[in-house]
Amino acid sequence: MPEDKEFGVRDSEFRVWVWMFLCLLFLLLTPYSLLITAVHASVVVNAEVDRKEVLIGDRIIYTLYVIADKGTELELPLDSPDFTPFDFVGQRGIEKIKNKGRITYKIDYVLAAYEVGELEAPPQTVYFRDIKGKEGEVASERIKITVKGVVPKNKRDNEIKPVKEPVSIEVKKSGGVLWILLSILFLMAVIITYAFIYLVKNIKRHEETALLSLSPKDVALKELNRIEKLGLIEKGDFRTFHIMIEECVKKFLLNGISIYQAGMTTVELLKSTEPARDIKEILLDCDIVKFGGFIPSVNEALLLLEKAKSAVEIYHRA
Repeated sequence: MPEDKEFGVRDSEFRVWVWMFLCLLFLLLTPYSLLITAVHASVVVNAEVDRKEVLIGDRIIYTLYVIADKGTELELPLDSPDFTPFDFVGQRGIEKIKNKGRITYKIDYVLAAYEVGELEAPPQTVYFRDIKGKEGEVASERIKITVKGVVPKNKRDNEIKPVKEPVSIEVKKSGGVLWILLSILFLMAVIITYAFIYLVKNIKRHEETALLSLSPKDVALKELNRIEKLGLIEKGDFRTFHIMIEECVKKFLLNGISIYQAGMTTVELLKSTEPARDIKEILLDCDIVKFGGFIPSVNEALLLLEKAKSAVEIYHRA
């Protein structure tokens, strides 16, 4: 009897220790799980395709939805995203929707399938940094797409058509006067071309000399004013307008260097210079127009120009 009593006491102590261990483990793992959720809570990524069964060579519309809190810095898959084993044909467009403190990006990619079988569209990863400075990444799910190799008989668009015979062109012989006239015209063209190139080089050399005496801030403001006077917004050429604004801001960030490192992406530039948040927002807005085909309104384009001028002034004083 005493032995049974002692065994019961030990069993009760063992259960207490087990419960204490489980509670301690729960307390240790709970903050970690909450941290993982918080890092991804500010950004949500979803994807869909317009159809999951296609014929070889067909085009597929892959739509990526990125929902983020306002103020979150994003690196969207805009510049040559990887969709292997599918071929990336291009981007059909991008939409930017603001609603209740959140921004939704809808990006349409055009893909093509040249392999037969059960294929998977790979996940697209979005890197971000929230307003508290926490960095993270979120990826879309894989999407299975069936690619068939049989072309229906009613599709005759790709039928081989007979090749037309080459058309013969008769060239009449001309006299010596025509050759003399052509020679004179050729010499005049060479002289005019040389004079034009010489004049352009001198003007460019003069402009470069004048720019060297200006500060990076003055150079950037002068370029922004020049872009404004081109009238690209009035012509509806928003893409060229945003590309020129982006190039101007990037050169300013690199202290007026006219040619920055080849292949440097916007994200790499931001990491190397760590500019203010308003400049990061300007470069992101330019990227979604440059790579994603987003078409802003006239007011949004004018606001971007004013934000760029203000950022140059503020960043220069900082």
